[in-house]
Amino acid sequence: MTDQFDVYANVGQNKNIPYVVVVQSKIFDASPRRVVVPLVESPPSPTPPASPRNSRWPATASSCNPWK
Repeated sequence: MTDQFDVYANVGQNKNIPYVVVVQSKIFDASPRRVVVPLVESPPSPTPPASPRNSRWPATASSCNPWK
């Protein structure tokens, strides 16, 4: 029996995918197939600003009123 969200080492030949996680529900345990998601290491990415600048974000309160 396989539990949902169990993580397994990838025994396949693709070394770029070291692990897979089972996302299939237990109600499908009788099936010989499994739904899995590959877990890969991603390169570090720059952290985006918490509040991106947007020159259109409201100049005045009235510019937000769609009925005006």
